[in-house]
Amino acid sequence: MRIGLQVIALIVLPTSLAAQGPRISVPPPPNPGQSVLLSLRSLARAEEQYLETRMRYAGSVDSLRFKPEPGVTVVVTSATQRSWSAKGMWDKSPGRSCVVYFGYTSGVKLPITDFEGRRPKQEGEPVCDPM
Repeated sequence: MRIGLQVIALIVLPTSLAAQGPRISVPPPPNPGQSVLLSLRSLARAEEQYLETRMRYAGSVDSLRFKPEPGVTVVVTSATQRSWSAKGMWDKSPGRSCVVYFGYTSGVKLPITDFEGRRPKQEGEPVCDPM
């Protein structure tokens, strides 16, 4: 009896959906700030892995096995043995950015965002221009 009900449900469900017409699923537009922040988090993981094997941070994204989110560009703006900073930009918001830094920063200029000149208040805490 149970098997018979499952078969009926499989037959009835698709025909009832077909009666409603085709459904087109359109993904919501990406949240630019979220995409940039996800990319900067991925970059942080890649930098830490690089540090473990080379005893210094990578000075460019080309040195890392790192791929930003679609539509996002990330640039390492500074790197030493003990610190690094980066900037992330969403391709559809030119002139606006997010920045982050990690590590020892004595004597190192902190990164600033492109539009409003914002600086991170503390290590690992990204700050963004409005996008």
